[in-house]
Amino acid sequence: MYVRNSTAVFCGLFFYTSSVFAQTRTLDTVEKRLDRMDFGFYGAAVVKRSPFDGSYVTTPGLNVGITANHWLWLGMFGRLAAGDVNYRFPEQTSERKQKISANLYGFEAGANLWTDKLIHVHVAMSVGRASLVFTDQDSAALPADTNDRRKTSFNGYEPEMQLEVNLTDSFRAGVGLGYRIVRGGDKTIIGSEKLDGMTTSVSLKFVSM
Repeated sequence: MYVRNSTAVFCGLFFYTSSVFAQTRTLDTVEKRLDRMDFGFYGAAVVKRSPFDGSYVTTPGLNVGITANHWLWLGMFGRLAAGDVNYRFPEQTSERKQKISANLYGFEAGANLWTDKLIHVHVAMSVGRASLVFTDQDSAALPADTNDRRKTSFNGYEPEMQLEVNLTDSFRAGVGLGYRIVRGGDKTIIGSEKLDGMTTSVSLKFVSM
């Protein structure tokens, strides 16, 4: 008799607590989490200083992409560079005046830390492809069979950390420090050791949610 009563009490408590738990707990799903996220897009004007043969070159460009809750950032970038430099190819004995032009493009992924604060941290990783063209400006003095235009392409990987300031709800300004790693390319034109190194950047970002 005691066992039978105990079993009845246990079953009653089990069904009661189960019904209360079912009424108070809501099942968490990916769909519901996505419904709570705010998506938007961003565009940024970026100016980078990147290493080149022991010096630095300036590469302005644009970044565009999407953001989720001002926290996750996924996008693409493109940058252009052009100018005159004194450069010596590996087989040459002295530097010559070269006109260089470069275009870089690729993808970036990043995340904000403490994004609701006035000043916060943005960490990112960029992966891209670049082409670099050298045109000899003293070609008139070269032998007739000398190639006065050389081109190489390479892959670039760049982790970066930025400090951003929320200027308004839509605009942010940032300064960044990164490190570029180059792989591939024609070593008879320029080696990766002349392109690897620290990078700096300034940016102005527009965000629309």
